[in-house]
Amino acid sequence: MGRAVTGASVVMRGMLSEFSLADVLQVVSLSRQFTAIELQALDGRKYGVVWIKSGHVIAAQRGAVQGRLAFYELFRPMADMFVVFRLEDPPSFNAPIGRLPDLLLEAVEQARF
Repeated sequence: MGRAVTGASVVMRGMLSEFSLADVLQVVSLSRQFTAIELQALDGRKYGVVWIKSGHVIAAQRGAVQGRLAFYELFRPMADMFVVFRLEDPPSFNAPIGRLPDLLLEAVEQARF
């Protein structure tokens, strides 16, 4: 993954079999804190990352893919667990990808095809 989650403290972790990614993102998006949600396999391999602040998706990355397409790809059932980090020094990004509710609806639409 290009951008690492550094300078961060773990605030929550869990299994995606118990909590859907959409639910995790919605809960985390309620915070004004700058957070990163890292998706992982059981062996710790990183599957992707979503960065969120105040209900907006700031960035998403899945391998070399970034932005909206990466956000949509993260909804494919390949990751096993999630780790939520609070970032002390957030990395710099371009403009946010969009509001989380809008992107979740788009991800559902993308999954249909």
